[in-house]
Amino acid sequence: PVENQFTITLEQIGQQYAIYDLSGKLIQEGVLLQNENQINISHLKAGIYLVKIMTDKPKIIKILKY
Repeated sequence: PVENQFTITLEQIGQQYAIYDLSGKLIQEGVLLQNENQINISHLKAGIYLVKIMTDKPKIIKILKY
């Protein structure tokens, strides 16, 4: 569970990420400019979101905001 922010840790910097709600609507996107990136989601309502990280092998993680 996440309240206001979460961390994405990567070996390669410069990768893009996107956050979607469960209906598939794009909520937020950006570029990961560091090895450890703090993603602020304090503006989002409580719920479940999908985070897609566009690497060589794209990854999708599920987060629960409370």
